[in-house]
Amino acid sequence: MKRCPYCWRLFEPDPRTEYEQRACFGVECQKKRKRDAQKKWCDQNPAYFQGQYPRVKKWIDEHPDYLKNYRRNNLNYVRTHKKEEKSQEEGLTLEARAGLEARVVEMEQFFRNLPCCDIQDAIEARNPDVKPFCAQFTPG
Repeated sequence: MKRCPYCWRLFEPDPRTEYEQRACFGVECQKKRKRDAQKKWCDQNPAYFQGQYPRVKKWIDEHPDYLKNYRRNNLNYVRTHKKEEKSQEEGLTLEARAGLEARVVEMEQFFRNLPCCDIQDAIEARNPDVKPFCAQFTPG
């Protein structure tokens, strides 16, 4: 019996790979294990992907419609992937981002509904004694 480092449950490893198996058979645990292994490999081989741009650029030039067709045929994946990247870059979950956007919309509506007035009028309304002070800065 081994303990999974991701979910902490005990599991019976596959007999063929019992010495190498690190995580249980859970889908989420396997995804985390794969992600960690890829990160470790990339950290140990930092120059592996360098210098790939010319080769990739050449391939894309030879297959001009590939990206357009891929994006058209996989709209949901592309949209979800872009949203996840953007929210992860900002350190927010999709739910938190949606809540934030809703608050921004509410604030925009609030400010649109405010009566139009000059800042000076607002200051004078709060404190009538300020009027002579403001008058010296008013042109004309």
